[in-house]
Order: sequence, then structure tokens, then C-alpha cells
Amino acid sequence: MKKIASNLKVLIVDDERGIRESLVGVVEDEGWQAFAVESGEKALVESKLHPPDLVFLDIWMPGIDGITTLQKLREMMPRLSPTAHREESGGVV
Repeated sequence: MKKIASNLKVLIVDDERGIRESLVGVVEDEGWQAFAVESGEKALVESKLHPPDLVFLDIWMPGIDGITTLQKLREMMPRLSPTAHREESGGVV
């Protein structure tokens, strides 16, 4: 299996602190840089400061939701594309 570069920058966007903290732990365990924010608005600012290689983005957030955040991020970074979005029992997996 091919190893992913250790200098990967990962942006984590979720309004739930516990989820952000869990994902930061996983990302950092892999040796990657984690930048975690709690809103779409902050994700847009953080992306300008530290352009991410990968984004974990919650869909259901107050303020700018994840879909709108993704659209704005793609305007800034056209190579960014979603890999999965599926609704199951009212939630997103």
C-alpha cells in the first residue's frame, strides 16, 4: 500500500467539539497536520491561511451549512471534490 505524504494538511469542520477532537486525534496519529474549526465561516478563513489537501466537512451546521461551505471552498480550490454524501435515517454518512 502506498504511504500518503506526512506533510498533508487536513481541515476538519464540525460544530460538535467531540467530533472535531476525535478527528484531530486520528489525523495527527497519521502524522498529518490538523486544523479544526467549528463553522463554515471559519473554514473559509482557515483555508485561505492554510490551504488544505483534504477536508472533513460536516453537512449540518448552523450559519453556513456544509453544502454552501463546500461550494465556496471549491471556488477557492477547484481541485476539491466531494467523495461521499449519503443520507441514512435523516443523517449524513
